[in-house]
This record gives sequence, C-alpha cells and structure tokens, in this order.
Amino acid sequence: MVTGVSAGALLAPFAFLGADWDARMQEAFTGKRSAWLMPSPARTILARLLSPRGLPHHNALFQLVDHFVTMEMIDAVAREAAKGRRLVVATTDLDKHETGLWNLGEIAQHGGKAARTLFPSVLVASASVPGVFPPVLIRVHAGCNKYDEMHVDGGVTTSVFSTPLIAGIQSTELPLLHGAHLYMIVNGQLARTPPTTRYNTVDSLSNSFSAEMTYKTREAIVDNIAAAKRLGMEFRLTEIPEGYPQTSFIDFDQQHMQTLFDYAADCAARGLLWMTPAQSIRRNMSAHGTPGSNPPECPAAVMEPTR
Repeated sequence: MVTGVSAGALLAPFAFLGADWDARMQEAFTGKRSAWLMPSPARTILARLLSPRGLPHHNALFQLVDHFVTMEMIDAVAREAAKGRRLVVATTDLDKHETGLWNLGEIAQHGGKAARTLFPSVLVASASVPGVFPPVLIRVHAGCNKYDEMHVDGGVTTSVFSTPLIAGIQSTELPLLHGAHLYMIVNGQLARTPPTTRYNTVDSLSNSFSAEMTYKTREAIVDNIAAAKRLGMEFRLTEIPEGYPQTSFIDFDQQHMQTLFDYAADCAARGLLWMTPAQSIRRNMSAHGTPGSNPPECPAAVMEPTR
C-alpha cells in the first residue's frame, strides 16, 4: 500500500509503480516543468488570496501533473491494483470540512476518459496549497444527484496517513498489518533553524502555514509510532534535516530541487536515508545550528545521544 498527501500525492504513483518509473519521477520533480510552479512576483500569495482567479486546468500545477499522468501510467496502476495493491491519496473537501481518501487504483481500473480526467484531478487537488494554487472542482455523482465538490491540499486536514483514519480510534485489530514494514517520507523539516521572518503579510502567512503543517506532521508521526508499536510493525522515516539550507516549503527552484534530490539519492545509496523514530527525535532535539553552504550529514548518520 502506498499513500500520499500534498507533494507526497504527486510522488505516490511513481513510488507505487517502482524503479521502472524512477527516471520519470526525477524529471517530474527536478525538470523545467516543476520550476514553472514558482509564483511570479506579480502573483504573490496575498494576491492569490485576495483574487483567486484562473481556471484549475490552466494553472502550472495541473499542466505538470497532466503531462506525467499518461494513460500508460493509469493502465500500469490499474494492473497493480488488480494484484491487490492499494494507492490512496488524500484531499481536503472544503464543502464538508473533511479529509477525502481516494483509491487511485480503483479509479484507474475504470479506465477510459473518466479515469484520465479524475486521476490527475485528484492529484492536483491533493497538492493545491490554498493561496498558492486554485482549488479543484470534482464532479460527484450521488444517486440521481450530480454536483461539484471543492477540494484543496490534503495537508489542510491530514499531513500523512498509513492505516485508515478510523483505525486510530477503533479497537478492531488489523491482523494483516502485524509485522509489516512502514516507511514514511516527510517532505519537509520537523525542526528548523529559526530564520528572521520579514515583517509583511506574505511572509507571515507563509510561515504560519508552514508552522501549522510542521505540528500536524509531528502529531501524525506520533500516531503512527503508536499504531506501529500496537501492531508490531517496523517503522522507519526520513525527512529533510534541520540543518539543510531550505528556504520555503513552496520553493520549486529547479537548481534547489536538483540539489535536494542529489543529496537524498546519495544518502540512500550509502544506506543513511531511513531512521527509527528515536533517531529522528534525537536529531531534532539537538541544539539548532546555522545552515551552512553544504548539505548536513545524512538523516540516519550516526549521532551521539545528547546529554
């Protein structure tokens, strides 16, 4: 099972399909098309909030997703879903104020024009950060009724999920998960070196949203640690270390993306990408330093316990 939220939703289909899709995944995240996601100076976050104009199917995020989500990808997802594998991503339903979970494998199995329309729309919605990208309207058929639901970034309501959301509050055991391996990729920093926030509305909004996401992610990780212990699962995670010179959670600069990709790929090649929850906590509880010009040690580099 592969799940994804926000940028993780964009990554999820590639992770689900495996190594044969790595080159296309790298191009999607580090190529020129991802650089087009950078808001222009004339279209700041504040401007978008006050005047959210523009059709969802014409914005840069939709064009990026639509380019890489081909019928070849959808058919490949459908074949894997037929084997019993699951690909699930989350959006936020603004009308209901709830998290929406979408089984992309089931959507892919429907095939045809409907799948080609809905599959990328869900991915775009999951990554549509409010104020940065416009919301996505998804056509819903409920019995005899047809209406549009407005969806935005899944991170508004849930930053990461593994088991069904209800599993955390019900007593029913999930025997198939006993002894399973749970891997979580956090596309961000769980702790950061405090920068100076400029005294303006845009920076205040951006940093407020980033802080909210950080705390939601921490809470979600704690929930997953508890679930993993209860079910005897082996839990490993990776994240962007505190010392990494990251400027913004919406930084899509091509050079920055490529540098981050190369850093992570190098750590993975050396077996230093995945951490235990204890290693993550120990790293993030250490004294905050100043980001240097070079990337910090890999996430799972040996660290001495703090005293």
